[in-house]
Amino acid sequence: MRVFHGLFGFFSSSSQSADREETLREQTKAVMRHPVFNPQKHPPHVRDALEFVINGGMLTKVRSKRIMKQRFFRVDTVALTLVYTGSTKTRFQSRAGDQSTVYLSKIKEIREGLQSDVFRVVFRNNQNASEISRCFTVLIPGERTLDLIAPDSDSYKLWMSGLLYLIRFLEIADPLTMRYMFVSNLFANADVNSDGVLDLKEILKLLEKMNVAVDHNHAMQICQAAKKFVLKHKKSKTATLQENPNSLTPDEFIAFCNLVERQEEVKPIFKKYDGGTGKLTPKNFGLFLKNEQKMQLLPEDIQEIIETCESCPDLRKKHVLCASGFQSAMRSMWMDIRRVECQYVYQDMNQPLCHYFVNSSHNTYLAQDQLTGRSEVECYVNALRSGIRCIEVDCWDGSNGLPIVYHGFTLTSKISFKDVMLAINKSAFEASEYPVIISVENHCSLSQQKTMAELMRDIFGSKLLTVPLPEGMRILPSPNQLKNKIIIKGKKLSSGTEPDFMGEVSDDDETGEFDDEQVKKGMKRKIKGDRRVIAKEFSDCVVICQCCTLKSVRDLEDKSAFKKVKNIPERRALNLIQNHFQKLLFSNTWQMTRIYPAGTRTNSSNFDPLPFWRAGCQLVAMNSQTPDLQMQVNRALFEDNGGVGYVLKPDFMRNENTEYSLEGPYPPEWRKLLIIEVISGFQLPKKPTKMGGILDPFVKIQIFGVPADTQEVRTKTIEDNGFHPVWNEKFEFVINCPRFAVILFRVFDNDDWKKDKVVAQYGLPMNCIGTGYRTIHLKAADGYAVKAGTLFVHIATEDG
Repeated sequence: MRVFHGLFGFFSSSSQSADREETLREQTKAVMRHPVFNPQKHPPHVRDALEFVINGGMLTKVRSKRIMKQRFFRVDTVALTLVYTGSTKTRFQSRAGDQSTVYLSKIKEIREGLQSDVFRVVFRNNQNASEISRCFTVLIPGERTLDLIAPDSDSYKLWMSGLLYLIRFLEIADPLTMRYMFVSNLFANADVNSDGVLDLKEILKLLEKMNVAVDHNHAMQICQAAKKFVLKHKKSKTATLQENPNSLTPDEFIAFCNLVERQEEVKPIFKKYDGGTGKLTPKNFGLFLKNEQKMQLLPEDIQEIIETCESCPDLRKKHVLCASGFQSAMRSMWMDIRRVECQYVYQDMNQPLCHYFVNSSHNTYLAQDQLTGRSEVECYVNALRSGIRCIEVDCWDGSNGLPIVYHGFTLTSKISFKDVMLAINKSAFEASEYPVIISVENHCSLSQQKTMAELMRDIFGSKLLTVPLPEGMRILPSPNQLKNKIIIKGKKLSSGTEPDFMGEVSDDDETGEFDDEQVKKGMKRKIKGDRRVIAKEFSDCVVICQCCTLKSVRDLEDKSAFKKVKNIPERRALNLIQNHFQKLLFSNTWQMTRIYPAGTRTNSSNFDPLPFWRAGCQLVAMNSQTPDLQMQVNRALFEDNGGVGYVLKPDFMRNENTEYSLEGPYPPEWRKLLIIEVISGFQLPKKPTKMGGILDPFVKIQIFGVPADTQEVRTKTIEDNGFHPVWNEKFEFVINCPRFAVILFRVFDNDDWKKDKVVAQYGLPMNCIGTGYRTIHLKAADGYAVKAGTLFVHIATEDG
């Protein structure tokens, strides 16, 4: 009931009723007749494709070589879903009877041809060109792919054109279209009997889905309030409240959503600057941005926000914001907790490569654990698109003369090295134009190493870095100099060494990372027999990231080895940090270090990356398939600098003469007081359980950084309200080293009987945090955005 406290006055507000009436009419038109789904509004080729996907047709749904089923697919233009019938299992977002649905807004990509792990396996020994040319894959984040084969080339082209058009349209949709998506989805899914009206039973179920606990009487009050508003503004006054008093028509449902979505906590902020007019002019909106948000925007930027966020056409023409437009602006990316400049590349990208933290992955091919988990080509695509810039490939001899990728001497599945390279080539620079480092753990024979080199050169072409550094260059090149380049990290023949030199090819000495003595013995036998030749062809692909093992602390002082990457297991790295911190920190000012997880982490858990970042280590390799707390800290750091996977280290970590100490003391001028007020949440996700239920949310704020800055607080629990909980709680934090602090906001569901569960979260470095009233766009554990889920906070900083 808290969500509706004070909201009923919204409908009787005389100062804004005319604006709200026009906005209501505009939204209603959008919901009922959006032109994107009216085929007659488009050119012939788009019209034909849209008509086809709306009417639907048969497709073959492929799960494996043995499981291929005929299913009828169509696009539902009301619920904005791709619907298919005949399925007996629930795999996607919702299901009714034998019908399964995929929300169009959740589709990340439509891929042509054999670009999924399923298709690669199915067609490995099948070169039916006609059938291959009719394959396509629907990619849904957090789900398995939907792999489909069209019956003929004409229907294939129509499916591809129609779906690609719709997905692209929704990607660039304005707030009015997003509003259309939200409202039409709600109505269509709530209208279980498809009679075009929501009865009280359907409304109560809808409110539960919206994460709000409301009793029968309050549901009736909401219906009555919505009906009164629509009746007041209807051209025809013949309708009365007695007609279906506890039901909602589509028009009334719009008013219902306006009521439920109203954020009263934003209203005082709006009134402070509206001058009593109920509207914000560009001048007054600019004052709000300057005074509250500490943002100095150009007039054209302010105008862009108004035009994007104001849904009323007349107000857009007048260049003003009404209350609902201001609320939309507050939820936009301009008011995101991550400052606007940090959403783009803003750091100096001309420093040597060793001066950056690089988003790095360990055993990237694994989707699950380290012993029996699946290996998937798709893992590389997901890693690269999430901003990871250093990926790992474990290469072994394949039985057919072609190298394979898997975790050797385990039961993990095997994938083709060629398929991995093709996937990397396609996805390498979609999320970032800065260099990709492929860390190759090479266990292959001479002949298959040569095959690896040939494949990398053929597939990557000019992207592959093969040109040696200029004579006399004694520092690593910069990310800017290496834009759109793929760098191979691996063993390299020493200058003057005979080709095909006999040496230890395996990069990582993992024997010290196992507790079990039998496992240790097995790993020692593996490495003892793993002394194989290094092919010159492979060695020539390695230029600036030459693998080396740290044999002694003296190696940390060898500046001539600036092109080598120190490969150090986590336990030895922690020992170095404890006993030789300054030497490791100094070496990382001119050379790169890669830290990888202990072999005992067979469940793919992650270590804490902070100790290694504090020592300046650049390549801290994480098991990115595991969304634990440590992985969330890693994601938070790399939210900086546009999320491109390269974050410039603090200046005191780039200077050999630094007096920086892990334990302090820290310069007093660094100290900051951070004040965070957690005001409210909006549309928080449902409980992550099969039973679902209404959320009892609380927010935990955790700060990570130097040891003195590590701290944690939490809000009170709001019972039975995940749709719009209000906290209004303020917390203060003293931060000694802001440049190294990372802040996590985590929303939990309180459970009196079991462990509290994280339902959504977001993290970022402190130097990225915006001040004033800010919206936190929450993410799921896997890093993908939570649909519409936000926190509303106020941030202030003061000198400590």
